[in-house]
Amino acid sequence: MRIRSSLVKVCLLASLALVPARAAATPILDQSAGADSAKDFGGANITGVAQTFTVGIEGILSRVDLLLLRYRSELEPVHIEIRRNLTDLTDASLLARVSLDPTVVPPYPGGGWLSIDFSPFGLQVTPGEQLALVIRYPIPTLYVWGVTVGDIYAGGHSYFFMNDQWNLGGGDQHFRTYVTPVPEPGVLALLAVGGIGYLGVQRRRSASR
Repeated sequence: MRIRSSLVKVCLLASLALVPARAAATPILDQSAGADSAKDFGGANITGVAQTFTVGIEGILSRVDLLLLRYRSELEPVHIEIRRNLTDLTDASLLARVSLDPTVVPPYPGGGWLSIDFSPFGLQVTPGEQLALVIRYPIPTLYVWGVTVGDIYAGGHSYFFMNDQWNLGGGDQHFRTYVTPVPEPGVLALLAVGGIGYLGVQRRRSASR
């Protein structure tokens, strides 16, 4: 009985040791563009900007950072969306949408990084999947999304919305995506086996007393 108990404890401790790095609710930086490169806040008479990107880590897409500024004085909300593609602007391609209070966006001539929490949507992503980050606003050039000087991101492209269609941009939008990895099935199984075994030993001990 003592040997079995020790073995179960070892299995349980081993399973717990494998979990923290994978199961901890700490988002990991996945994709980014422009964080340390030259930036520009260009784009007149447009009502939307988008950046496609390719997922590199499996898990939950939990956070997105964007370099934004409010170019005009009107206080209209800005809508940040994650879409499957840009060819369909209906809800069929919409995966998540967050609307920001305009007062949180730094006004011209500043600009700054804003973190948008997408964790409540539980958006599961897989490596190689291509998605689109989209910002939309009702008044032309109300908001401006920082763009790199030159095309530096190989996993996607920048687009701007003008004349009722998406047009290919000349650089990449400044963005960062964060993914929270999910535990692998084998790790969860090992944890479950260890936990069940430990509970079984405890019950036997209680019954023998």
